[in-house]
Amino acid sequence: MALTGPAKLAIGTGIAIVAITGLMFALNALSGGYSENVAATELAPIVDEAADPDGRVVCERGDPGTGGFLAAGNIPWAQTAIVMPDTADLDDHVIRIAADAGYALAEAPESTDEQHILEGSANGVTLTAGVLRVSTWDAGCGAIEIADGEAVVQLTIDFPPTA
Repeated sequence: MALTGPAKLAIGTGIAIVAITGLMFALNALSGGYSENVAATELAPIVDEAADPDGRVVCERGDPGTGGFLAAGNIPWAQTAIVMPDTADLDDHVIRIAADAGYALAEAPESTDEQHILEGSANGVTLTAGVLRVSTWDAGCGAIEIADGEAVVQLTIDFPPTA
């Protein structure tokens, strides 16, 4: 039994879709698109410690820095925003956690009372911590409302550019 024109078109279209999808996945894999994000791995224990026990992670994002197909560039980075109770020692809490991870944080020039920015580096890796006492914050995952008595702790790690 011979196939009709519409049947041949449907089969050909299906084969083309499968081939194009496979090619896209292969190109992404070959260019490092599925690589582990070393920055996210480095940031994870700092986030776990900072969020414990009363914080809630509201945004996580980053890039493995492979420069691959659809990637943002060759700098591995990761960022997490945590909403937590705004206690009197919140800034010191963040500084202690960073120190335990090997980062000595100091106040950044752009720091304000409302947006306290701290930065530190270790082995070429930079940790930036923002203790943000704001009513609304957009960490790149959409705006979130911050309740009275809460603050956002935004942690960002940037690795040196990859080759």
